[in-house]
Amino acid sequence: KEAGAYGTAVFSDSRIFIHKTGTGEGEKELIRMFPEADVILIEGMKEKSFPKIEVIREGVSTHPVSNPEGRFLIVTDRNPEGYDEETAGFEEAGRIVDRILQKGWKAYEGD
Repeated sequence: KEAGAYGTAVFSDSRIFIHKTGTGEGEKELIRMFPEADVILIEGMKEKSFPKIEVIREGVSTHPVSNPEGRFLIVTDRNPEGYDEETAGFEEAGRIVDRILQKGWKAYEGD
């Protein structure tokens, strides 16, 4: 890579690692890289409208900042009564997983 290679790959029978220079790919291209996945979690891209969970942490933020379109859960350690949307605490991993599975989308179709 340091010598100018576009990308590098390391693989074995059970693992693969690919590192390459991006060319402006978006979330649709990223999702297509994991056709075998049932669920794909992407961090960031809060302005997008695809299904999302927003994390609000005490001492870091107080209110949601992501595009509300698609947001189906706020995970927080703050008082849940301060939000007009469904919330879950960090300790409620089972509930968070259930909400992800209830969402039931097969793939993000987006615009």
